[in-house]
Amino acid sequence: MARCQLCGITSPCISKAFNVCLVCIRRRPHKALEITANAHRTSRAEFGLPPVPPNDSDGILCNFCVNTCKIGKDCIGYGGLHKNQDDRLTGVSTTKAKLSWYHDPLPTNCVADWVCAFVDVTAVCWLNDCRDGIGLPFQQFFR
Repeated sequence: MARCQLCGITSPCISKAFNVCLVCIRRRPHKALEITANAHRTSRAEFGLPPVPPNDSDGILCNFCVNTCKIGKDCIGYGGLHKNQDDRLTGVSTTKAKLSWYHDPLPTNCVADWVCAFVDVTAVCWLNDCRDGIGLPFQQFFR
């Protein structure tokens, strides 16, 4: 279980990466955003990714996604898919992709577990504040 850095409540519904509860995210969004943005930057650094979309004035414009990075020389874009190499944008394209995979010895491990069409996502506590009457309480959902 994680503890909210803003109100001190402890709950299994709080992400250990962010340490901010849903109530504080909704009631104190600016303070919560400071905490979550810092965790996000730290996480991206572990993968060698820029903390924010690059905006180098001399960079090459990348229109691959909504971030429209301006990638500086020998730097990578926000998603890590494109690089400015010798003033030329390199990386993924319609004919080239990045791929990683692993053999999962447990074939019943379904990565689509939480997104399968038959799941009623309105019943999941972490998508709704259980007190607003929309979702079921966390404990009821997992019985």
